[in-house]
Amino acid sequence: MTKTFFQCIEATFSYWICLFSFIFLKTTFEKGSEKYYKDDVWARVQVYSLSLIFKLWNKPHYRCASFQQDMLDNLKNVAIPGTGIPLSIFCYSKYLCMYFVFFINPFICLCGAINKANLNANEASKDKLLTWSEYFNDRLLEYYYNHLLHPDDWFSFWRLNCRLVAYHALITNSSHYELEDKWSFLKQGHKLGVAVSPFLIDIEQLVCKHKSIEGGMGIHMFKNATNGGDWILQKRLHNAKWLNNLLPKNAPLSTMRVITFSRWGLKHLDGPPDFFAEDDTDEHAVTEDDASTHVFVLSAVLRLGRENAVTDHSSVMFDVDIPSSRVRKGVSNAHWYQLGIQAPFTCPWLPQEKNIDTHPDPPNATITGYEIPGLKDAITTVTNAHFKMLAEVPIVGWDVCFTTHGVCFLEVNLSCNFFRGSFDIPCYLAHVEQYFKKLEKMEQNNYKK
Repeated sequence: MTKTFFQCIEATFSYWICLFSFIFLKTTFEKGSEKYYKDDVWARVQVYSLSLIFKLWNKPHYRCASFQQDMLDNLKNVAIPGTGIPLSIFCYSKYLCMYFVFFINPFICLCGAINKANLNANEASKDKLLTWSEYFNDRLLEYYYNHLLHPDDWFSFWRLNCRLVAYHALITNSSHYELEDKWSFLKQGHKLGVAVSPFLIDIEQLVCKHKSIEGGMGIHMFKNATNGGDWILQKRLHNAKWLNNLLPKNAPLSTMRVITFSRWGLKHLDGPPDFFAEDDTDEHAVTEDDASTHVFVLSAVLRLGRENAVTDHSSVMFDVDIPSSRVRKGVSNAHWYQLGIQAPFTCPWLPQEKNIDTHPDPPNATITGYEIPGLKDAITTVTNAHFKMLAEVPIVGWDVCFTTHGVCFLEVNLSCNFFRGSFDIPCYLAHVEQYFKKLEKMEQNNYKK
C-alpha cells in the first residue's frame, strides 16, 4: 500500500510539473510533448488543454465576451457527482480556477480511483480470485493515473472539445463560428441547400392571443427573424413513425447527436473556399467524395425523450453503432446535474442507470438492437453539411431530427459533447494533437508579425 501511495504522489508531481511548464514557463506544446509524456498522446493532450484555460481566460470567445464567461454560463448546472457544487463557482476567479486544476482535480481523481478500486475489489474478492487488498493495491494507481491523465468521462471530453474550438476560433478568427447562432445557421443552411429545419418566411409578425383573457391582456407579438425580429418562427416538427414506436406517450421531439471531425483545417488553416461569399456558385458545390475526404463521423447517440418532457434534454441516451445502424446499450448522466446541499447524501458517484436495453417509461419499448432506418443516408447528409458549412471548424455536434417530413438539423453545437457515445479515442486524440501543434505555430507566426 505504501508503494502505491508514493506512486500516486509521483504521478501527481509529474502532472504539476507539466502543467506548470505549459502555464508559467510558456513551454510550447511541441517541446512539451518531447519532454513530458513523450509516448503518451492522451496525457499530453489532456494537460496541455487544461493549460489553455488560462491562456484563453480573458480572450474573446466566439459566443460571448470571454472564455471565462463561457465557463460561467455553461458550468452553472454541472457538478462533480456527489458534491452538489456547481463547477461555475471555480470560474469566478482565475486563481481559484487554477487552484482547482492544480489541487482539487487530483484530489477528486484520487477519490474516484479509491471508489472504483474498492467497488471492483469487492467483486473480485467475492469470486475469490484475489483478496480485497491485493486487488485494491494492484489497481488504485492505474485508476488514479487514468482519471488524472486519461479521463474518459463525457465531461472531460466535452471540456476538451470546448478548449479546442475556443483556441481555434481565437487564432483563426474563422467566420464559420458565426453559425453557432441559431438564426445564422438556419439562414446559411437554407442558402446552401442543407437540410436545416424549415422556418416560416412569409409571415412578418405573429400574434398569439389567449382565448379566455380580455382587456388587452394575454396578447403576445413575435416579429419574425426574417423581417429583422428576434424570433425564428417554425412549425412544430413531429418524430418519424419508427421513432415514435420507441418513445412513450407525449414524448418530445427526440434527436440524434452526431459528432463530426474536419481534417480540412489541418491542411488549410489559411481558409477553405469561402462558402459565405454572396456570389456562391456551383464551383463550390460539395460532392460526397469531397466531404468524406475531409470530414469523418466520430460518434452518434440517440436521445430518446422522457414522458411529458418539453425537450429531449430530459432523455435516455443510447449509443449507436454506425456501421450496422443498430442501437447499443443506453446510459444516463443525470448524476452530473444534481446540485445542492443534499447531493453529497443522495447523489451517486457513478451512474445508476447503465447498460439500459429498454426505455424507462411505458410502454418500455426495447431499444438495444433496433436498426435505425435510413441512418447511412443521414450520416452522409451530416458529413456533407459539415464540409459545406463549417469546413474550418475542427469538431461539430449536430442535432439530427428524424421527422414525418424527413431528416433535418435543428442546430449545431461547436462546443459539443459526445453524450457518452463510443468513438475511436486514439484517432480523435491524434487529430486534436495535430490541431494544437498547428494552432500554436500559427499563433507564434502572427505574434512575430
